Amino acid sequence: MKYFIILLIIIILSCAGEDITDSDTTPPNAPQLIPHLGDSFISAHDSTNFYNGLDFDIENNGIDAFGDGIQLQWHHLPEPDIDYLKIYRFSLEDYNQDLELIEYSTCLDTLNYDNQMLYLDQDPHLPLQTNLFYFMTAIDNAGNESDFSNLVCYKLLSQPLISSTDSLFFEWDPEGYASFRIMLFNENHELIWSDDPIDVSTATLPIEYDGPEIQTPAILSWRVDVFGTLFTPLPINGIVYTVESGAESNEGQINLQ
Repeated sequence: MKYFIILLIIIILSCAGEDITDSDTTPPNAPQLIPHLGDSFISAHDSTNFYNGLDFDIENNGIDAFGDGIQLQWHHLPEPDIDYLKIYRFSLEDYNQDLELIEYSTCLDTLNYDNQMLYLDQDPHLPLQTNLFYFMTAIDNAGNESDFSNLVCYKLLSQPLISSTDSLFFEWDPEGYASFRIMLFNENHELIWSDDPIDVSTATLPIEYDGPEIQTPAILSWRVDVFGTLFTPLPINGIVYTVESGAESNEGQINLQ
């Protein structure tokens, strides 16, 4: 027994002096946030996408208005050992070229990472009519933190107020917006009709539905997406960004008899 204890002590002491050579000290690759990809007909980089079989420039691609907040999306991270993400935000007014990015930015949240590629900024103090910029970092299971991601930007406008209706005529207050789009959904919340974005200056309200025939009775929902004008501020860290803007109304219900 005595010899066994001595042998055990020798083994423990010999192991205590070994260096750990396989510890992970390599940080993950920097995440890639997705910029705003479409919705505004005045955007130079609108993209054609499919939403329930309808071919048009779908909303909510990349950073975009979503309800009363701003949605962020990013590409899937290839590393298998990502633990969590940090989301940061700053406004154009916060930007200071003499400071490091982290010094004038606010960490909004940390997210447990499980193939999650979407975040909704619903900060109750989220400022409207403000040019907002976002970036993020990724932290792996060993505690290594990536470099900053790219910056993405958006300006959230005030939500448009829609009028209640039980017909297929759509009306709201368009003041303060550059253009808009109507979206109509069936009872399963599948998109059944959307008009092309319309310039507010040429629009005549109410807008009448001109899509395929709808069988009645039917319970439908609708909303209006509004867009502002493009804004290109001075370069940030040497890069020129175009800030797009918009908002989504709350959804209204239509009972067709």
